[in-house]
Amino acid sequence: MSDRDPLDQRLGGESNESKEIIPTIEAPSTTIPDGQPAQEVETLFWRLVILANIALFGVAVGVMFLLFEAAFQIGGLLIAIGAIAGLGGYVRYRRFKRSRIDQ
Repeated sequence: MSDRDPLDQRLGGESNESKEIIPTIEAPSTTIPDGQPAQEVETLFWRLVILANIALFGVAVGVMFLLFEAAFQIGGLLIAIGAIAGLGGYVRYRRFKRSRIDQ
């Protein structure tokens, strides 16, 4: 505790017991290796994020067009686009996961 702490003044200052009870821990150093695998994972991640956003938007807005506007062509097209994007993202993810298991 510091000299400015009001509790130190009331309790009588710092004690050596508190310093001995609290262990000190050194944090391990972390290094991120530069290279192809990290770039490959990052690229796949952002592609999957974009595909997931397209899938969510397509399905959600497509259903709203179907239910609220009775626009079957636009709603059906948006649902189909969302389903294709979602399936494409799922296939890419499974393909990447399978290639990682094989390595």
